[in-house]
Amino acid sequence: GNAMNDRFGHLGYFAFYLAGGVLACIGYLVLGATMPVLGASGAISAVTGAYLVLLPRARVTLLLLLWVIMPFEVSSLYFLLFQFIWNIWLSVTSEMAGQAGGGVAYVAHSSGYAFGIAVAALLLGIKALPRDPFDLLNLLRTFRRRQSYRRMVSTGYNPYSPVGEHLRRGHQGERRGRLPG
Repeated sequence: GNAMNDRFGHLGYFAFYLAGGVLACIGYLVLGATMPVLGASGAISAVTGAYLVLLPRARVTLLLLLWVIMPFEVSSLYFLLFQFIWNIWLSVTSEMAGQAGGGVAYVAHSSGYAFGIAVAALLLGIKALPRDPFDLLNLLRTFRRRQSYRRMVSTGYNPYSPVGEHLRRGHQGERRGRLPG
């Protein structure tokens, strides 16, 4: 929560946290209220959903408990994405089986995640939050740019070629044999 508090500011974080809890509860009521719900897990899920969007490259330390306790680090993108998908899967399977999820409101968690992801992406999109080179929207834009570059290179584009632009276009089948002018 501290990293999100730094990004949103004290009042913004407080409002986001409360709204995340309320919207998670509303999502729980709309999508699968089988028993009363009490707790802050929906609000915590909203915060982690925002963390997924705003700080996907941050390293998270996890503890693996086997015969010994082994700490290891993983990217928050993979960890929180796995956690989000896991909660959605548990939401769907517990509702299909007619169970209440063992007393855990997985639908509230999933609603909180969805709220946090949507609000953080919206705030980045309308530039209400400062952009970071490593936020999820910039990572997606970089991924699309790299895919576009790979497609161009696979069709014969050579960025290091000393040949002029008009001849490169001619090589790809456009304006073949014509010089500009």
